[in-house]
Amino acid sequence: MLSWMRQLGEGLVDLVFPPVCVVCRAPSPCFLCDDCTAAMPRLQPPLCSRCGQGMEMMAVSSDETFAGRVTCRRCRDAAPAFAACRAFGLYDGPLRQAIAALKYERLYTVAPALAAILARVLAEEPVLRPARILVPVPLHPRRERWRGFNQSVLLARSLAERTGLELRCDLLVKVRDAKPQVGLSAAQRRENLREAFRVAATDLPRAPLLLVDDVTTTGSTFHECARTLREAGAASVYAIALAHD
Repeated sequence: MLSWMRQLGEGLVDLVFPPVCVVCRAPSPCFLCDDCTAAMPRLQPPLCSRCGQGMEMMAVSSDETFAGRVTCRRCRDAAPAFAACRAFGLYDGPLRQAIAALKYERLYTVAPALAAILARVLAEEPVLRPARILVPVPLHPRRERWRGFNQSVLLARSLAERTGLELRCDLLVKVRDAKPQVGLSAAQRRENLREAFRVAATDLPRAPLLLVDDVTTTGSTFHECARTLREAGAASVYAIALAHD
């Protein structure tokens, strides 16, 4: 009865306020239209086999490209704690606008459509397929109270519903609100986040974990989360994001 009434209520809301794309405002039942999704700038290979960032073709040998073992200088100099990270596209254009709509305009209804993009990355990237448990990157409690939600949790929850993967929001907490990362080098970002996270659960699973976030830049946040989890006994940690900045 309650489910029927909820569906009726949602139908009436859609009738009065038809769903539109959060980017272009065209009618769209999933709040992100096909045209805007198709216009999102994809990351083009070759990609770093560890952090997933795009690399200049001139800097990569044909043997490396064929073997799929391309690694960027940053990952060679300081290997990340995660096994591999992949993102859908560049933090630009419609993808950036859609993320901003979720994150800053609080248009939560677009989360399932963005999670569908993450599911596409999972399907296209064999390196991520061992992952069995989704772990959203946590916000510091003070920041989450100020924002009112954690966008990574919304994305991970929708991704779990779409893929059937287990969701664990209780594994990791952020215990230190680090200073803003803008303007910091990759090494400074790592140091800024060191010891910022803590494993909260006592039943840390042995199955491969997949960290979920909206945007990754140097991979420092994913690295520190993965390092914390692995030090606590996690066997392997992967990472996925919507965009690489």
